[in-house]
Amino acid sequence: MSDSLVIHIFVFAYLGIMVIVGVMSKKFIHSAKDFFNGGRVLPWWVASISLYMGAFSALSFVALGSVAFNQGVIGLLIAGGGIIGLLFAGLVLAPRWHRTGILTPIEYLEGRFGVSSRRIMAWISVIINPVATGLRLYAFAVMVNGVMGYPLVETVIVAGGIMLAYTLLGGLWAVVLTDAVQFIVLLVGLVPLLILSLLAFESAPGNYTIGDLFVETSGSLGWGWLVTWWLIEAININFSFQAIQRYCSVPTEKDAKKAAYFAGLLLIPTPFLAFIPAMVAYYLFPEINGETAFAHMATQVLPAGLLGLMLGAMFSATMSSLDSSFNVDSGIMTNDIYARFINQNASQEKLLMVSRYATVIAASMSISIALILAFERTGVFEFLEILQSRWLVVLWVPFLLGIFLKRVQQSGYFFAMFGGLFFSMVLWWLDYTPSEARLPVILSSGLFMLVANWCDPAKGKEAEIVNSLFSKLKNEDEPLLPQSSEISNAKLRLIEQQNVKRNKNIFSLIGKTCLLVGLLPILAGLFSAKNSTEQAIEITVGFIFWIIGAGLIILSRSLKPEILQFKELNNND
Repeated sequence: MSDSLVIHIFVFAYLGIMVIVGVMSKKFIHSAKDFFNGGRVLPWWVASISLYMGAFSALSFVALGSVAFNQGVIGLLIAGGGIIGLLFAGLVLAPRWHRTGILTPIEYLEGRFGVSSRRIMAWISVIINPVATGLRLYAFAVMVNGVMGYPLVETVIVAGGIMLAYTLLGGLWAVVLTDAVQFIVLLVGLVPLLILSLLAFESAPGNYTIGDLFVETSGSLGWGWLVTWWLIEAININFSFQAIQRYCSVPTEKDAKKAAYFAGLLLIPTPFLAFIPAMVAYYLFPEINGETAFAHMATQVLPAGLLGLMLGAMFSATMSSLDSSFNVDSGIMTNDIYARFINQNASQEKLLMVSRYATVIAASMSISIALILAFERTGVFEFLEILQSRWLVVLWVPFLLGIFLKRVQQSGYFFAMFGGLFFSMVLWWLDYTPSEARLPVILSSGLFMLVANWCDPAKGKEAEIVNSLFSKLKNEDEPLLPQSSEISNAKLRLIEQQNVKRNKNIFSLIGKTCLLVGLLPILAGLFSAKNSTEQAIEITVGFIFWIIGAGLIILSRSLKPEILQFKELNNND
């Protein structure tokens, strides 16, 4: 059996498994609210893994992998901004977002600044978000091209269609449940690649040692660039609509905090797993393009079965990121445009139908952007820097500061956003590079907000809107299961039984999926391995999946209602 055939079997079998998970997740969907925020009952660890995976796609391996290839140790530290941002989210922002009780992040703008800000940002998001999402899809096509040699355009069309399919089937539940599976696939797939890359590095001509990897190479970026990148990534991850959606989808604000902290913890080992192979490629294959470094290293050291698994992991990470974006964009179109300004009396059934059409529109726009990038053969990291440093940051800063600065009214919000955009364009006209413009644009947008806060405070009806939101932000959440004599013991037991049943279903579905995924490398080891070493590696990886899957199934069967020790509030219960 040829290596190419094995890789194809792995990829398409994995995709089939993910579609099955999307179909199975439909049982969690009963309304538009379930579609967009999971009914606000997502377990915090599921939301956290989904938050982590949403920030981790083929864009990381292609764009940031190229930084690791060209810059050495600077690339290894590049995830620091995300870690700092998630720490700040856990301390401050996650509980605040949860207290707002919003269904989509754009909804917050109306409660903070007024209806015009919600309308304008909704339309801006419908235009801008597909650009960022299309970039992620294009980065995945670059990855596949580096491994399999597939044409970029055809890869964009096929991959985008598949990613749309299971988001359309299950909404946020499909996203977060497949995220949990893809998280396991990603980690189990990256560990063998890291180990085999380091072994190849130490055995290569040149007498290299591991210490040689942890130096700054001859790239043009420096430590000052890294600091400003950390700043913009910390802002980015806190503005992320996918992250805000996850914080608002868990039962309590304590769960929102735990989701942010755990996602930050998961980011700590990520650069070592994802970027060291690209750093090794700098020494072993210095002639290659940095954007293909990770893919090239994988093709050189992994057996065919694990290479297929690795490509599946790349696809899984990109699926997570794109499907989260599709779901958020669909939520904006459905709730912030259709339900708010077109049909305010729409039923839940109607909104659910509209949400599915909106998902198709959002995905189609993203695929179109990716196709344009593919035709133009755009540099992934170059486009990412331009998008974030010149355009997106002027939306991020006023949006986030609005949840802290109580006096700013709607006109001040627009002043900061469009003033920052104008200043960014001036710097572009003056030939500032994206990295040179990054810090001045952030500071100017923040300064415009502070000026508006001091000089033009909210008055009258706008002040009432602001005070209503900030009074809500001061109050901690009500307990998920309120203790009240008006709520009978039987009702409390029913709520807890529903929670346990939901968790059982989650663990069971993820566990069974791991058993299916584990079958793939075992079959590859038995029937396609070229030698005993490859066979041992592939079979071992398969058994790791089986152990994880079996453990989750056993855990699902052992769950019992334990949160509350009920008192008999009513003798007739």
